[in-house]
Amino acid sequence: QIPPPTITMVFAAKLCYLQLVSQILADTDEVVLRLPLAADAELRAVDALDRLLARHQVERQAAGQARFALVEACLNAIEYSQPAPSAAMDIRLAIRSGELMMSVGNPGTSFHPPAPNVSRAGRGHGLKIIQAFMDRVRYLNDAGGTRVEMSKRIPCLSNGLDGAHS
Repeated sequence: QIPPPTITMVFAAKLCYLQLVSQILADTDEVVLRLPLAADAELRAVDALDRLLARHQVERQAAGQARFALVEACLNAIEYSQPAPSAAMDIRLAIRSGELMMSVGNPGTSFHPPAPNVSRAGRGHGLKIIQAFMDRVRYLNDAGGTRVEMSKRIPCLSNGLDGAHS
C-alpha cells in the first residue's frame, strides 16, 4: 500500500517543478514586438531578429533563411490584414535549446494556405519561401485574426544568455 503524500513530499514535488520551469525560462531568449501594419515595419522586426541571432552567434546561412522567412510573414500580415486605425501585428522571436521560434499575428480574415500542388498565378511565392526555409510552419486562425508560427533548428556558437540583452 502506498502511503499518502506528506507535506514534505508535496513541497519537494512543487519545488522540483518550479526549478524546471525556471530552467526553461532561463534558457529562453525572447523578443516580443507590436508593430504597426505599415510599410517598412518588417525592417524593425528583422532588426530585432538580427540582434537575437547575433547574441547566439547563429550560423550565417540559417540566420539569412530566418530573416527571409520573417520578412515574408510580416509582408503577408501587412498586405492581407484588415487594419483598423490602431491595428498592429504581434511578433514573437525566441531561441530556446537550439531552436528559433517566430510568430507573426495580424487582425483579419482567416487564412488557409493552398494545397502544395495548387498554384495561383504570380502569388504564393512567400509561402513557399517560408516553408522551404523553416522546419515547421503552421497557421492559426481565431476571432482575433491569423498567426503564422515558424520554427527552425539553428546551429549556435553560444547560448547568448551569458551577457546582457539588448
